[in-house]
Amino acid sequence: MKNINSSIVEAKFKRSKLNLNKTKLWNMLTIEKKKYIIDKTKLIDSDQNIICYYPNDKYWWLITNNHLVTFNNEKILFIKLFDISKIEIMSNIKYTDSNEAFIYIFSNHTQVELRIEKNSWTIIIEILKFITSSNFNIISKDN
Repeated sequence: MKNINSSIVEAKFKRSKLNLNKTKLWNMLTIEKKKYIIDKTKLIDSDQNIICYYPNDKYWWLITNNHLVTFNNEKILFIKLFDISKIEIMSNIKYTDSNEAFIYIFSNHTQVELRIEKNSWTIIIEILKFITSSNFNIISKDN
């Protein structure tokens, strides 16, 4: 298993220069949001929080150096980044009128629909590719 340097991931995110409202580096979140997430996840010490999408208290996700953590209406799911085998995106993701989009993450044991800010999909996928270093495919998926 690769040891992820979170500062490299943070630098990739910053270099994207995207103006995002709900997707932020962990160190840019408010103390209240950090506390809420930490209380819900109870992450192990080896997890370093890197990027978080936080539109509200009912739905959010977090990328750490080891996991993708999703929280949806009190249901929490941990996916090991090294278990991610495939990512699917909607073929019209660039042209959707909504400010939100979805990417679909597949691992050995589960599939999750990940809500993202429309303009963030390229950097989120690039970061997942970098962190996992897997040979997974990105497939356009039609509605």
